[in-house]
Amino acid sequence: MIWDVAKAVGFDFETSGTLPEYALQPWRLQSGDFWATSISVMQRQGSRLVPWMSKLFPTVDDMRTFLLEAIANDWLVVTWNGTFDVSVLLAYGLRDLVYKVRWIDGMLLWKHLDVDPEYEVDKPRKRAYKLKPDAVNAFIPQFADTAGEDDVDFHSRDPAELARLQHYNNRDTVRTLVIAQIIWSKLTDSQRRSALLEAEAIPMVAEANLNGMPVDTLFTAELAAWLQRTAVERLEELAPHGVTEAVVRSPMKMGNLLFDQWGLPVLKENTGKKTGKVSRATDKEVLYELAFMDPRCKKLKEYREALNNDTKFAQAPLASAIYNGDGRTRPSGIMFGTYTGRMTYASKQGKNKDERQTGFALHQEKRGREFRGIIQAPPGYTIVEFDAAGQEFRWMAILSGDPNMLQLCMPGEDSHGYMASRIVGQDYRELVAAVKAEDKDAEQARYLGKVANLCIAEGTLVLTDRGPCSIEQVRLSDRVWDGEQFVAHDGVSFSGVREVITYQ
Repeated sequence: MIWDVAKAVGFDFETSGTLPEYALQPWRLQSGDFWATSISVMQRQGSRLVPWMSKLFPTVDDMRTFLLEAIANDWLVVTWNGTFDVSVLLAYGLRDLVYKVRWIDGMLLWKHLDVDPEYEVDKPRKRAYKLKPDAVNAFIPQFADTAGEDDVDFHSRDPAELARLQHYNNRDTVRTLVIAQIIWSKLTDSQRRSALLEAEAIPMVAEANLNGMPVDTLFTAELAAWLQRTAVERLEELAPHGVTEAVVRSPMKMGNLLFDQWGLPVLKENTGKKTGKVSRATDKEVLYELAFMDPRCKKLKEYREALNNDTKFAQAPLASAIYNGDGRTRPSGIMFGTYTGRMTYASKQGKNKDERQTGFALHQEKRGREFRGIIQAPPGYTIVEFDAAGQEFRWMAILSGDPNMLQLCMPGEDSHGYMASRIVGQDYRELVAAVKAEDKDAEQARYLGKVANLCIAEGTLVLTDRGPCSIEQVRLSDRVWDGEQFVAHDGVSFSGVREVITYQ
């Protein structure tokens, strides 16, 4: 796509609510607790950028007029963090028009141009990609003067303050349009194609953020009770061994218990970034490895997992359903949330005393059946989890051209089940049928087949938190990079020597 300055328009909302925090919650429009305070649409006329629409307290008819004009003239509507502005339009009931508009997000364009690999960046230094001051300083530093803008009152009804707010909105819209065009000019053709494809999803993510998901509060309350009961049982079992809740919540006390009193080996040490002080690690992967040496550590791990899962996947959905006022949880989808372009979710709004539980960590949701009923399907709908079935095996089949592997990619076949049948000496079709019938032994056998199919050769480099190392040197105490962050793993499984083919 060639950037047509005559068709590109900047667009931005300023919003408010009966409480300041409601200004970022468009779903409260229905209860009268949210509204659009200002709308700004800027377009180029000759060498100048001028308002096409600049209005306080825009009506739904004003918004409809803007969208109809954008569709009729094939405008490219340029936003910054556009999922929010689009969700406002959706809240006002303009869904059919929203999906017909061509959207682009300057913030996402910037990420395509210049994103930091997160494993090389300390969390406090992670770039926010804000319009001000980040993007302004990076692309139009000559217009970085924002004197007085920090004093704008976004919730005042005073006419003078409202006039300042509209001026502020117009300036931001101009910046958005100018910066997005500059970034576009720097993108490669491949980056542009990716950005345009990504932009197609802006209305979808905005709609998901707006609507949220109904929480089955009865199921989730029962889940919370089960997790809390599990934690109590594990703590009672560990009490004779000197374990208390205070010990588990303190890494230093846990270290004293594990390594001084129980005499277990120190597997990993942490160095404080600010203090430089070295401490003995007691995190999840350490407990996982120690569990093979001492069954008390397995119970410790189960205790902490029960507490954490209760907080993240029971209490958080319940709290957000209550706070949001409509029984729905709203994990906020963040497009291009990782340096690889993957989407992540925010479970809270605000920080410190202004923090509000609006959702939960959907991208970390447990896949176990005991967690699947947290979200309730609306009437007439069914919740479906999609996965690219056997994608790694399919890639290998296509690259190698092996006829047996290609045949196992056909509908109705199960490549991992086939490998499992060879390993355990069972009829292929019988094993697949047993897996579908949820036979535990058959499921375990199929897992062996999956391991065999997807093994990694000795010497393959894996990125860990102590640097790249070959797969056979990865320790259980290492954290491995999953494309978003360094995470714990269940250990490297040696599946033996296998006959292979040479392809490249």
